[in-house]
Amino acid sequence: MMMRWAIAAAVLGLAACASAPPPQSERAPPPPTAAAPTPPLQAAPAPAPAQTPSASASDSGDITIPGQVEQQVPAPRGDPRTQAQLMEDIRNWDTCVMQVQSQASSNPTRPALDSPEDYCAQALGQSNRTAVPARRLEQRR
Repeated sequence: MMMRWAIAAAVLGLAACASAPPPQSERAPPPPTAAAPTPPLQAAPAPAPAQTPSASASDSGDITIPGQVEQQVPAPRGDPRTQAQLMEDIRNWDTCVMQVQSQASSNPTRPALDSPEDYCAQALGQSNRTAVPARRLEQRR
């Protein structure tokens, strides 16, 4: 029964659209009058120079954002490590934190006395993700 009402409503809707007058954009323009002279064609103005891709709004309101710039993390001041060593230490920190978090989530009944960051700070000998580990300081001596 409901299907018949839906079909009937759709048919009535289509019939109403078919009898409606076309929108203004589809109507034919009025015929030109003989008294009005046609204006001469003028040259189009020169196009504006292209803008550089930056975060700015264009005339249409669109916002252009430049793409991601690949750049290495700079070492903190006074850091004796090379970029490769810095990235290796950050990777070790991230791996340690992820392993501790996965162990905690795999057994939720096991009490977590330390946060993953505190555990990794003790295990790796560095106070935070970008700090110089104790083993790097010992190598330097």
